[in-house]
Amino acid sequence: MHTPVFGLLVCLLLGALGVRILLRSRASGTPTEGLVGIYFVGIGLGSVPALLAGNPQLFSGTSSRVAMAFGHLVLSLGFGALYLFVWRCFGTHSLVRRSAALGGCAVLALLYVIQAVAENFVPPGGAVVRVTAVVRAGALIWALGESLRYWLMMRRRVELGLTDAVIANRFLLWCLWMGGMLGAIGVVILTRFLEIDIGPEAALAPRLMIVGSTLGLALLGGLSLWFAFFPPHWYAERLHARRS
Repeated sequence: MHTPVFGLLVCLLLGALGVRILLRSRASGTPTEGLVGIYFVGIGLGSVPALLAGNPQLFSGTSSRVAMAFGHLVLSLGFGALYLFVWRCFGTHSLVRRSAALGGCAVLALLYVIQAVAENFVPPGGAVVRVTAVVRAGALIWALGESLRYWLMMRRRVELGLTDAVIANRFLLWCLWMGGMLGAIGVVILTRFLEIDIGPEAALAPRLMIVGSTLGLALLGGLSLWFAFFPPHWYAERLHARRS
């Protein structure tokens, strides 16, 4: 399977997961959960231009810049939603977490404006894109740390019979979600800093390795979150059996 086709398939799956979470959030009246849905819709939809804008057969000139502008906008909205999710989920009344979440959103918005002025969204982007990737990774690192802390706490409560094993396992799956997404964005950052060419004219081997590993890690994160929010019956039964 060609890399763009595989990439589009992964983007479609992540976007579908986001829509499913948004529908669940609306039905249950939990807007905090909806922020996760916005995040996955954002990365699923926003990653498509990055996969296609560098292909001169599909985009060129102004159309390429417009596609990249749209992609970066949707991606920044998605990661902004993730900043807000971590704040609302792990520390609604914490001034520090609130400041970090709102600050992260403000920095993403500022970087988007700077990218428009300084780089005009010419693919694949320059220094501003690299800095933006680091700020996006900050949301994942923060979420990973909070999820890991809660999982360790909840695991102890499961051992004491004070909480449900499925609920405790959700935080472990969130760690896998964040770890997969962080690994994916880490590959992107490394590729940018090392200035590795993965465009349509680049050699096939590095393109497959870099793009394939990025999308594979993102898919791992998406599947982990699917199990967290929509655990199959057999999976929940296995968790309860291990506890007993």
